Amino acid sequence: MKNENDGDIKIFGKEQNEHEDELLFIEEMNNQRKSGNLERAKQLGKELAELFIEPSSDENLELSGYGKNRGLLYHIKELKTFTVLSTLQNLQNRFLWETAVSAFYDRLIKRYPEFYERVSGGTAFSFYRIDLKSGSDVTAKIGRSFAMICGNEEDSILQSIGENVYKKSRKEINSIIEELEFV
Repeated sequence: MKNENDGDIKIFGKEQNEHEDELLFIEEMNNQRKSGNLERAKQLGKELAELFIEPSSDENLELSGYGKNRGLLYHIKELKTFTVLSTLQNLQNRFLWETAVSAFYDRLIKRYPEFYERVSGGTAFSFYRIDLKSGSDVTAKIGRSFAMICGNEEDSILQSIGENVYKKSRKEINSIIEELEFV
């Protein structure tokens, strides 16, 4: 049997479907832009960086006897960053999520490059992702992971801090998203 080159054979409909997908993608992006959703998503990302990462975001932390422990404050900001990113995934669609995350990271990179490098190179997010995927008792699991990351998995105070940071941050993020009234 003769070995023939099939490279020039086209599967009918494949190119047409890809073209239709591109058109739908562009149409959806334009709809999000026209409705103001993309601008709201950008504003959301910047606002979340200000609220959860910038130095003033630590002023009201209740650390149950841990005071202003710099290592603990870093881990709290790290958990808050994870909470922002995981909560933003619940936005209506990919365009809004990507825009908000991009604005959040842009702010971190510009204002806090050392924090960004450290948090993006760390392993904490891996533990928190596993906790989220477990589906049950997520907050308690995140609290235990937080305590472990802080160096003492059995410390109930650290577990409580992690749980509270996650719950309060998630609640506040969802409230801000609601206020922005994405259409």
